[in-house]
Amino acid sequence: MAADASFTSCGAGYVLAKASKKIDGLETHECQKLWCRDLETGRDMGDGERANAGYQMTHDMVDLCDATGRCVQCWGERKWCAGEPVGRWKPEFGAYGRDDNLTYRSYQKGSCFAWRLSKPECADGEVAILQDDKWICAVQTNADETTRGSTIRRTGVKRRLN
Repeated sequence: MAADASFTSCGAGYVLAKASKKIDGLETHECQKLWCRDLETGRDMGDGERANAGYQMTHDMVDLCDATGRCVQCWGERKWCAGEPVGRWKPEFGAYGRDDNLTYRSYQKGSCFAWRLSKPECADGEVAILQDDKWICAVQTNADETTRGSTIRRTGVKRRLN
């Protein structure tokens, strides 16, 4: 007996998965939530009915899009550590970012995510500096080369101090 097409698809945000129980000795399948994948870390945000460490269940499905604009409806989001600004997935950068500042990168700190200042790696002779709230690499100059010489004039005349 062939399965009806309506029974092989669970709809957006769900997947058909093999159930852990058999009924009358027959394998069964059930619709389970499709957990989002953290596109920055590559990890699933949950499994079955529970969220993985660092993530939390969402009340509704979310649209998760990649840099090419392909989207999927799924469940879950990052759990941000207390006191940390909430980050937002930015597909154009392939990373989570803060709305107030792009100079931070997120990292998992135990069971939540936090922020750390992120400076670019610059070539030899360059140094990372903040300009207009963005990191840039600039040529490093030696401050001693641009300073004036001493303002004491040496005349060659010896004087005796009393």
